[in-house]
Amino acid sequence: MRFHDEELFDNQDKTGWKFIHGGVFRYPYYKSLFAAAAGSGTQLFTLTILVLILGMTGAFHPCKQGYLFIALVVIYALTSAVAGYTSAYFYVHLEGTEWVSNLLLTELLFCGPLFATFCILNTTAIVYKATTAFPSGTIVFIFLICVLVALPLFALGGIAVENCKDKFQALCHTTKCPKTIPLLCWYRGSVSQMALAGFLPFNVILNELDDIFASAWGHNIYSIYGFLFLLCTHLLITTALVTVALTYFQLAAEDNRWWW
Repeated sequence: MRFHDEELFDNQDKTGWKFIHGGVFRYPYYKSLFAAAAGSGTQLFTLTILVLILGMTGAFHPCKQGYLFIALVVIYALTSAVAGYTSAYFYVHLEGTEWVSNLLLTELLFCGPLFATFCILNTTAIVYKATTAFPSGTIVFIFLICVLVALPLFALGGIAVENCKDKFQALCHTTKCPKTIPLLCWYRGSVSQMALAGFLPFNVILNELDDIFASAWGHNIYSIYGFLFLLCTHLLITTALVTVALTYFQLAAEDNRWWW
Protein backbone atom coordinates (compact mmCIF):
# COMPACT_ATOMS: atom_id res chain seq x y z
CA MET A 1 0.00 0.00 0.00
CA ARG A 2 2.90 2.36 0.74
CA PHE A 3 4.52 1.88 -2.66
CA HIS A 4 1.12 2.13 -4.33
CA ASP A 5 0.52 5.52 -2.68
CA GLU A 6 3.95 6.72 -3.78
CA GLU A 7 3.22 5.63 -7.35
CA LEU A 8 -0.07 7.52 -7.37
CA PHE A 9 1.68 10.58 -5.97
CA ASP A 10 4.40 10.38 -8.60
CA ASN A 11 1.83 10.27 -11.39
CA GLN A 12 0.45 13.68 -10.53
CA ASP A 13 0.94 16.68 -12.80
CA LYS A 14 4.57 17.78 -12.61
CA THR A 15 5.73 21.23 -13.54
CA GLY A 16 8.90 23.06 -12.50
CA TRP A 17 10.32 21.85 -9.21
CA LYS A 18 7.63 19.13 -8.96
CA PHE A 19 9.88 16.89 -11.03
CA ILE A 20 11.90 16.43 -7.85
CA HIS A 21 9.09 16.89 -5.34
CA GLY A 22 10.06 13.65 -3.61
CA GLY A 23 13.48 14.93 -2.62
CA VAL A 24 12.96 18.63 -1.95
CA PHE A 25 12.63 18.18 1.81
CA ARG A 26 15.18 15.42 2.13
CA TYR A 27 17.56 16.27 4.96
CA PRO A 28 20.81 18.01 3.90
CA TYR A 29 24.27 16.57 4.13
CA TYR A 30 26.33 17.51 7.21
CA LYS A 31 23.19 18.61 9.02
CA SER A 32 25.11 19.28 12.25
CA LEU A 33 27.38 21.76 10.46
CA PHE A 34 24.37 23.23 8.68
CA ALA A 35 22.52 23.81 11.96
CA ALA A 36 25.65 25.26 13.56
CA ALA A 37 26.10 27.72 10.67
CA ALA A 38 22.44 28.75 10.92
CA GLY A 39 22.75 29.33 14.66
CA SER A 40 25.95 31.36 14.40
CA GLY A 41 24.54 33.42 11.54
CA THR A 42 21.36 34.19 13.46
CA GLN A 43 23.40 35.35 16.45
CA LEU A 44 25.60 37.62 14.32
CA PHE A 45 22.54 39.05 12.59
CA THR A 46 20.92 39.82 15.95
CA LEU A 47 24.16 41.35 17.18
CA THR A 48 24.40 43.60 14.11
CA ILE A 49 20.83 44.86 14.42
CA LEU A 50 21.16 45.63 18.14
CA VAL A 51 24.48 47.45 17.70
CA LEU A 52 23.08 49.55 14.86
CA ILE A 53 20.01 50.44 16.92
CA LEU A 54 22.20 51.48 19.87
CA GLY A 55 24.37 53.50 17.50
CA MET A 56 21.38 55.38 16.12
CA THR A 57 20.18 56.22 19.63
CA GLY A 58 23.52 57.86 20.40
CA ALA A 59 24.84 55.24 22.81
CA PHE A 60 28.29 55.32 21.16
CA HIS A 61 30.15 58.60 21.21
CA PRO A 62 32.27 59.04 18.05
CA CYS A 63 35.33 59.96 20.10
CA LYS A 64 34.99 57.01 22.49
CA GLN A 65 35.24 53.85 20.45
CA GLY A 66 35.80 51.78 23.61
CA TYR A 67 32.05 51.89 24.28
CA LEU A 68 31.43 50.19 20.96
CA PHE A 69 33.91 47.43 21.78
CA ILE A 70 32.31 46.82 25.18
CA ALA A 71 28.84 46.74 23.61
CA LEU A 72 29.99 44.19 21.03
CA VAL A 73 31.38 41.86 23.70
CA VAL A 74 28.39 42.17 26.04
CA ILE A 75 25.72 41.86 23.34
CA TYR A 76 27.53 38.89 21.77
CA ALA A 77 27.50 37.14 25.15
CA LEU A 78 23.82 37.92 25.73
CA THR A 79 22.79 36.73 22.27
CA SER A 80 24.48 33.35 22.78
CA ALA A 81 21.06 31.99 23.74
CA VAL A 82 19.85 32.86 20.22
CA ALA A 83 22.65 30.80 18.66
CA GLY A 84 22.04 27.83 20.95
CA TYR A 85 18.28 27.87 20.41
CA THR A 86 18.45 28.27 16.62
CA SER A 87 21.13 25.62 16.14
CA ALA A 88 19.40 23.09 18.36
CA TYR A 89 16.04 23.88 16.73
CA PHE A 90 17.33 23.10 13.24
CA TYR A 91 19.31 20.07 14.37
CA VAL A 92 16.44 18.49 16.31
CA HIS A 93 13.97 19.06 13.48
CA LEU A 94 16.43 17.40 11.11
CA GLU A 95 16.23 14.33 13.39
CA GLY A 96 19.68 14.84 14.86
CA THR A 97 20.48 12.89 18.01
CA GLU A 98 23.85 14.24 19.18
CA TRP A 99 22.61 17.72 20.08
CA VAL A 100 25.34 18.26 22.68
CA SER A 101 28.10 17.91 20.08
CA ASN A 102 26.08 20.16 17.79
CA LEU A 103 26.06 22.87 20.47
CA LEU A 104 29.83 22.55 20.89
CA LEU A 105 30.30 22.83 17.13
CA THR A 106 28.10 25.93 17.06
CA GLU A 107 30.10 27.54 19.86
CA LEU A 108 33.44 26.88 18.15
CA LEU A 109 32.38 27.57 14.56
CA PHE A 110 32.71 31.34 14.90
CA CYS A 111 34.49 31.80 18.25
CA GLY A 112 37.30 29.40 17.33
CA PRO A 113 38.66 31.29 14.29
CA LEU A 114 37.86 34.62 15.95
CA PHE A 115 39.80 33.73 19.11
CA ALA A 116 42.76 32.39 17.09
CA THR A 117 42.89 35.58 15.00
CA PHE A 118 42.64 37.73 18.12
CA CYS A 119 45.53 35.88 19.80
CA ILE A 120 47.78 36.22 16.74
CA LEU A 121 47.08 39.92 16.24
CA ASN A 122 47.33 40.81 19.91
CA THR A 123 50.57 38.85 20.33
CA THR A 124 52.04 40.61 17.30
CA ALA A 125 51.00 43.98 18.75
CA ILE A 126 52.64 43.12 22.08
CA VAL A 127 55.87 42.02 20.41
CA TYR A 128 56.11 45.27 18.45
CA LYS A 129 54.98 47.26 21.52
CA ALA A 130 52.05 48.80 19.70
CA THR A 131 49.50 50.93 21.52
CA THR A 132 46.63 48.91 20.04
CA ALA A 133 47.55 45.83 22.10
CA PHE A 134 44.91 44.83 24.64
CA PRO A 135 46.04 44.84 28.26
CA SER A 136 45.81 41.69 30.36
CA GLY A 137 42.87 43.07 32.37
CA THR A 138 40.76 43.48 29.23
CA ILE A 139 41.57 39.94 28.11
CA VAL A 140 40.56 38.54 31.51
CA PHE A 141 37.33 40.58 31.35
CA ILE A 142 36.44 39.12 27.94
CA PHE A 143 37.27 35.60 29.11
CA LEU A 144 35.06 35.91 32.20
CA ILE A 145 32.13 37.22 30.17
CA CYS A 146 32.42 34.31 27.74
CA VAL A 147 32.63 31.71 30.53
CA LEU A 148 30.14 33.13 33.03
CA VAL A 149 27.56 34.65 30.66
CA ALA A 150 27.87 33.31 27.12
CA LEU A 151 28.26 29.59 27.86
CA PRO A 152 25.32 29.30 30.32
CA LEU A 153 22.97 31.21 27.99
CA PHE A 154 24.15 29.13 25.06
CA ALA A 155 23.42 25.89 26.93
CA LEU A 156 20.02 27.17 28.10
CA GLY A 157 19.01 27.91 24.51
CA GLY A 158 19.83 24.37 23.43
CA ILE A 159 18.16 22.77 26.47
CA ALA A 160 14.98 24.76 25.84
CA VAL A 161 14.66 23.21 22.37
CA GLU A 162 15.50 19.70 23.59
CA ASN A 163 12.74 19.79 26.18
CA CYS A 164 10.01 20.99 23.80
CA LYS A 165 10.99 19.41 20.51
CA ASP A 166 8.45 18.47 17.85
CA LYS A 167 8.69 16.73 14.52
CA PHE A 168 9.51 18.43 11.22
CA GLN A 169 6.43 18.83 9.05
CA ALA A 170 7.39 18.80 5.37
CA LEU A 171 5.15 20.60 2.90
CA CYS A 172 5.13 17.64 0.53
CA HIS A 173 5.78 13.91 0.53
CA THR A 174 9.38 12.66 0.63
CA THR A 175 10.16 9.44 -1.25
CA LYS A 176 12.14 6.64 0.32
CA CYS A 177 14.76 6.43 -2.44
CA PRO A 178 16.58 9.61 -3.53
CA LYS A 179 16.27 10.68 -7.14
CA THR A 180 19.43 10.63 -9.25
CA ILE A 181 20.74 14.17 -9.71
CA PRO A 182 21.73 14.91 -13.32
CA LEU A 183 25.25 15.97 -14.17
CA LEU A 184 25.35 19.76 -13.88
CA CYS A 185 27.77 22.38 -15.10
CA TRP A 186 30.45 23.63 -12.73
CA TYR A 187 28.70 26.94 -12.17
CA ARG A 188 25.58 25.12 -10.93
CA GLY A 189 27.43 23.31 -8.17
CA SER A 190 26.91 24.00 -4.48
CA VAL A 191 30.21 25.82 -3.99
CA SER A 192 29.66 28.06 -7.01
CA GLN A 193 26.10 28.84 -5.93
CA MET A 194 27.23 29.78 -2.41
CA ALA A 195 29.99 32.01 -3.78
CA LEU A 196 27.56 33.73 -6.15
CA ALA A 197 24.98 34.18 -3.38
CA GLY A 198 27.60 35.97 -1.29
CA PHE A 199 29.16 38.01 -4.08
CA LEU A 200 25.98 39.65 -5.36
CA PRO A 201 24.89 41.22 -2.02
CA PHE A 202 28.50 42.19 -1.31
CA ASN A 203 28.69 43.98 -4.65
CA VAL A 204 25.57 45.97 -3.73
CA ILE A 205 27.18 47.55 -0.65
CA LEU A 206 30.73 47.71 -2.00
CA ASN A 207 30.83 51.51 -2.22
CA GLU A 208 29.79 51.95 1.40
CA LEU A 209 32.22 49.26 2.49
CA ASP A 210 35.02 51.31 0.94
CA ASP A 211 34.23 54.09 3.41
CA ILE A 212 34.11 51.62 6.30
CA PHE A 213 37.45 50.08 5.34
CA ALA A 214 38.95 53.55 5.02
CA SER A 215 37.72 54.27 8.55
CA ALA A 216 39.17 51.04 9.87
CA TRP A 217 42.63 51.38 8.33
CA GLY A 218 42.74 55.09 7.58
CA HIS A 219 42.55 56.25 11.23
CA ASN A 220 39.22 57.95 10.57
CA ILE A 221 36.00 57.79 12.59
CA TYR A 222 32.90 56.25 11.02
CA SER A 223 29.74 57.08 12.95
CA ILE A 224 26.91 57.31 10.39
CA TYR A 225 24.86 54.57 12.02
CA GLY A 226 21.54 55.71 10.55
CA PHE A 227 22.72 55.35 6.97
CA LEU A 228 24.43 52.09 7.87
CA PHE A 229 21.12 50.74 9.24
CA LEU A 230 19.36 51.60 5.96
CA LEU A 231 22.20 49.91 4.10
CA CYS A 232 21.81 46.83 6.29
CA THR A 233 18.10 46.71 5.46
CA HIS A 234 18.90 46.97 1.75
CA LEU A 235 21.45 44.19 2.14
CA LEU A 236 18.89 41.97 3.88
CA ILE A 237 16.30 42.43 1.13
CA THR A 238 18.89 41.82 -1.61
CA THR A 239 20.17 38.68 0.10
CA ALA A 240 16.63 37.30 0.44
CA LEU A 241 15.82 37.93 -3.23
CA VAL A 242 19.10 36.40 -4.42
CA THR A 243 18.53 33.36 -2.22
CA VAL A 244 15.03 32.77 -3.58
CA ALA A 245 16.20 33.17 -7.17
CA LEU A 246 19.20 30.83 -6.86
CA THR A 247 17.12 28.24 -5.03
CA TYR A 248 14.54 28.29 -7.82
CA PHE A 249 17.23 27.92 -10.50
CA GLN A 250 18.75 24.98 -8.64
CA LEU A 251 15.42 23.19 -8.22
CA ALA A 252 14.55 23.86 -11.87
CA ALA A 253 17.78 22.04 -12.79
CA GLU A 254 16.46 18.99 -10.88
CA ASP A 255 18.98 19.40 -8.08
CA ASN A 256 17.29 18.94 -4.71
CA ARG A 257 20.36 19.92 -2.64
CA TRP A 258 19.06 23.41 -1.97
CA TRP A 259 19.63 23.58 1.79
CA TRP A 260 23.21 24.78 1.60
